Amino acid sequence: MQFKLKMIVAASVAVASGLAFSQEVIKLGHVGPTSGGIAHLGKDNENGAKLAIEELNAKGVKIGGKAVKFELLTEDDAGDPKQGTAVAQKLADQKVKGVVGHLNSGTSIPASKIYSDAGIPQISPSATNPKYTRQGFKTTFRVVADDVHLGGTLGRYAVSTLKGKSIAVIDDRTAYGQGVADEFKKAVVAAKGNVVGHEYTNDKATDFMAILTNLKAKKPDVVFFGGMDAVAGPMLRQMKSLGINAKFMVYNKEYFETYGLSAPTTWDEFLAVCATLKENKVIPIAFGNEFPWASSHYVGDFNAKLVPADVITADYLLQGEADTLFTHPGYVEALARFKLLNDEGYFNEGANALQHSLARASFVAGRTGMFYMELEEFQQVADQMGKDAFGFFPLPGGTGGEGDQNLLTGAPDGFMVSAETKHPEEAIACLRFMLSPERGAEYVRMLGIPSAVVGAVNEETALPIVVAGVEAINQASGMALWLDTDIDIRVVEVYLPGMQALLTGSEYPESVMQKVHEAAVAVQAEIAQEG
Repeated sequence: MQFKLKMIVAASVAVASGLAFSQEVIKLGHVGPTSGGIAHLGKDNENGAKLAIEELNAKGVKIGGKAVKFELLTEDDAGDPKQGTAVAQKLADQKVKGVVGHLNSGTSIPASKIYSDAGIPQISPSATNPKYTRQGFKTTFRVVADDVHLGGTLGRYAVSTLKGKSIAVIDDRTAYGQGVADEFKKAVVAAKGNVVGHEYTNDKATDFMAILTNLKAKKPDVVFFGGMDAVAGPMLRQMKSLGINAKFMVYNKEYFETYGLSAPTTWDEFLAVCATLKENKVIPIAFGNEFPWASSHYVGDFNAKLVPADVITADYLLQGEADTLFTHPGYVEALARFKLLNDEGYFNEGANALQHSLARASFVAGRTGMFYMELEEFQQVADQMGKDAFGFFPLPGGTGGEGDQNLLTGAPDGFMVSAETKHPEEAIACLRFMLSPERGAEYVRMLGIPSAVVGAVNEETALPIVVAGVEAINQASGMALWLDTDIDIRVVEVYLPGMQALLTGSEYPESVMQKVHEAAVAVQAEIAQEG
């Protein structure tokens, strides 16, 4: 029956097209995660398989002297083992002659048994767990090194090349992440390296502050992560956020004492402080927004306190569903709070025409009651006002927010080494020298700017208020990175002008976020096209 059906189809094609020969259709399968956190990787693999099929069909391939045409059947396993086995069985039922996939070890391993039972060759482009090819299946192949070689090479590199003395490990407990992390540890130990800690997460996690804080206390100089980039990206940002610079609202102690005010801890208390200062003819907040990164620090802080962390991660990385990007109501509320400070007259007039440095000068001169500034500015202000002339508090969150009320907004400065440098080892050696405890302390002592080197900021090297600022950072649950650097610049170029427009009354929170949403959707589509 099957042979007759093929002959009927071939005959109809020949009649319709005038071809004098028939083509055998050979079905091949591709399976990868085309949805979920690593969909970008799965889509790359799928597109590669499609291109290969197109090239083969364009060349005209013959098998046994007979012309053949390849047809690719694609399936999405979402990186999930259960879904992976389901689509593997589906392809087996469709009688495919071979499968490209799956992408990750966690789906490739259980699917391999199904393909083996069906006699279908399976070639994974990226599964690295040794178990995948050690099951004894004659149909199972890989085209990359396994975890023994990959993890082993990286472990030796961490000790011998990076000169890591205290090495920490994190893995996502997937077949890939756990496998490569275990082999990395073995290689580190074999190379006489020191593993100071091993923490665990999962492949869908977005909050890593607990495990990062645990590892930070152990002072690792190398951190290895076994897992995918969709997890590694947010983890890296949070890892950086454990640095030393943050934004605080500073206040003039004289004004606060005169009017019986104390540092607010809630949004309502903060508004009450602003109202009291205004009633007493004191401009509540000095604000310079000529360069609108200044407004992004307010709004970014509000976003972090009003929008769930997983939503922010998906939106900022443009990895969420297109119709939901930047649509959480917390984003509108964040802009509404920012606009309220302006509309109630709590900012100085003409904020969009004033530079941040001039706004700071206004606070130093005693013309305003408060100023939102970075910890690294504390020394400069203390030199001008007096070390006991001001205090500070974190910008308060609000009741009902779905974010983390104990976050601070900030980001560390850092060093970069060009990939094209002719002397990378010397550059790294220089950085190690500069970031030693001795140099860190000297840096703080000379410049008054906090150092991320543990222990560098202390009573001997810095002012008490700077030490207190560092302690406040350590007590915070984490940091929300600067909005203007944490989002694709093409979206930022819509977001920041919208914040300026709020202050002039030409835009409203809803209209700004609608434009941000549209820009995010467009950029996401561009990224997808770029591949």
